[in-house]
Amino acid sequence: MPVHHAAVQATDSDVDRAVRRILGSSSLRPGQREAIDAALARDTLAVLATGTGKSLVYRVVGAIRGGLTVVLCPTLSLQMDQLAALEQGGRPAVAINSAQSSRARRSAIASISDGEAGFALLAPEQLAHPEIAE
Repeated sequence: MPVHHAAVQATDSDVDRAVRRILGSSSLRPGQREAIDAALARDTLAVLATGTGKSLVYRVVGAIRGGLTVVLCPTLSLQMDQLAALEQGGRPAVAINSAQSSRARRSAIASISDGEAGFALLAPEQLAHPEIAE
């Protein structure tokens, strides 16, 4: 069952502060502001080319919205790179993928269920599992 979240009213200065905190500067690449604004207003699928800064988009939105931010990462190597970057950012992040042990998977799901995880990185095929969708 899909989970929908209420829109978050964030000012330009809220977004700029979050960008500076995460990136160290306030300059955004083309398309990032639009994707951030869309994701703050409603559940969003943002498709941007490689190297355009998708990770900054979801990190800013997650910082402003709070709660759990679900990120679909198509490859395990990208998922691990993003997980490492998020761990440096201060909000707990977990990954769920086919390379994990059952124990690691259960631990990640528990972290999400308990509200401890700020980000969940999933391979797209994980959404086909009822326990993950729930």
